[in-house]
Amino acid sequence: MSKYNYTDFEKQLNTVLAHQSSELSSIHFPNADSLDESITSSEALLRKLGYKVGKPASLKREDERKIMVIPTWEKLCLEAERHVGTDCALEDLFTEDELNSNSDAIRKLNAEYSAIHHLDGIDIS
Repeated sequence: MSKYNYTDFEKQLNTVLAHQSSELSSIHFPNADSLDESITSSEALLRKLGYKVGKPASLKREDERKIMVIPTWEKLCLEAERHVGTDCALEDLFTEDELNSNSDAIRKLNAEYSAIHHLDGIDIS
């Protein structure tokens, strides 16, 4: 349960953010080190088989033109509610360290703002 009282729009936003965070974390990105090792071992095998391995020619790819359909806010909300429900709090998307770091950053920004926009005796006179 969140310590904040969210408006209906903020609740929708939290739900969509939770869903998007879940979707992003499910994407598998290959490890660059394992790709480099794979390339190196493949090149070694090719050399062993008698093939000459040189620098790769720069490949010119034709960009595939895709039409991207941007879903409406309502569709995003419905999809998010289907996948993660409606009881999502913004704090659940961050670790405790991230929340503390964010709080510290906000305190510093508020202090800087107050220092800049503080009226002192000279300003008043």
